[in-house]
Amino acid sequence: MNVITHNTKSELEDKLCQEIKQKLSAAIHQHGTARILVSGGSTPRDLFNKLSKVDIKWENVTIGLVDDRFVDSIDEKSNERLLKENLLVNKASKATFLCLVYDVSSKTRNLEIANNMYSHFQSRIDVTLLGMGNDGHTASLFPKDSASKKALGMDYHELLTYSTADVEPFDRISCSRFLLYKSTNLYLMIIGEDKLEVLKNAADNSLPISTFFKTPTTALKVYYSKN
Repeated sequence: MNVITHNTKSELEDKLCQEIKQKLSAAIHQHGTARILVSGGSTPRDLFNKLSKVDIKWENVTIGLVDDRFVDSIDEKSNERLLKENLLVNKASKATFLCLVYDVSSKTRNLEIANNMYSHFQSRIDVTLLGMGNDGHTASLFPKDSASKKALGMDYHELLTYSTADVEPFDRISCSRFLLYKSTNLYLMIIGEDKLEVLKNAADNSLPISTFFKTPTTALKVYYSKN
């Protein structure tokens, strides 16, 4: 795990934006397309806005979510809504977006559709941007949730999972360890000393984020700023 410290959140965003731009451009050059999974929440909002303005061949980029709340896309807590308002705008409006929530009336039906759509990422993910909560969860894979524990296991080979958070909205849908391990470049963006301390002790406490410190394809690169 490589922790890269920045003086301010804005500086972090600028550096990470350029890093992601470079990785997506390299993937387009090599494969003709690029694939990226991103996390929601308030932390990456300004990064998304900056990323939406970079000059790459966005029409060749597919964007997906690491996780989402199992709510309608117009809900203020929807990660899909966050992306549509902050990333899938400006130049990045040309990108293809694959969401996780298609049918809030049926978890079974929704999972069927989402699994089919996210099979697109099974062969290759060029960039994944993770976040982390103060409890050490990442994506919607939580330390005290049985479904999350199963989806973090080495014998779980499904792309997605439903999970249960301890704050509302409780119902979540998340990429599994199996899918996220397909990532060629894996980043974590964290702000604040409290989260850095959680990260440093994550392995000793068997927290979900520690599952991604090193994968078969890459080592986690952490972009950190104190504030």
